[in-house]
Amino acid sequence: MLDSDQSDPYEDSGSEFVPSEEESEVNKTKGTSSEEIQEEKTRKFKPKKRIRHEQNWRRAANKRKRCTGEEFTTKSGKTVLSKPFLFFACACKNKCHVLLPEERQREQHTNFYALQSFDLQTSYLFSLVKVVKKLRKYTENENSKRETTKK
Repeated sequence: MLDSDQSDPYEDSGSEFVPSEEESEVNKTKGTSSEEIQEEKTRKFKPKKRIRHEQNWRRAANKRKRCTGEEFTTKSGKTVLSKPFLFFACACKNKCHVLLPEERQREQHTNFYALQSFDLQTSYLFSLVKVVKKLRKYTENENSKRETTKK
């Protein structure tokens, strides 16, 4: 029947082709209209949600500048100047100007605004204030509600 030069057309060629278990696109689309296919494709792909970059927002930038003592612009358009260092020369009997010289005041000013957060700045101020018991009573009235003072 077959000569040695002719091979059987139905003979196994030796390829290792294995069909996939998943349904092909052709089999999926049989019996569906092109509109349904288009609708299915649009349902599959959701747009990427926009990422918020809050540090670039004008309001956040103004907040950061206000906390660091820099110049910023308010909502109404007014320009608030930066916080300059002002030397405070105290002339009281406690000699504050000797205890707290200009260099130390300047250092504390820069350290305070370097904290860059309102919460950190207020906690720093509260750490410097000492609450002590009131030393004197000026009246005999015991109805005074204030029992402490801040130094």
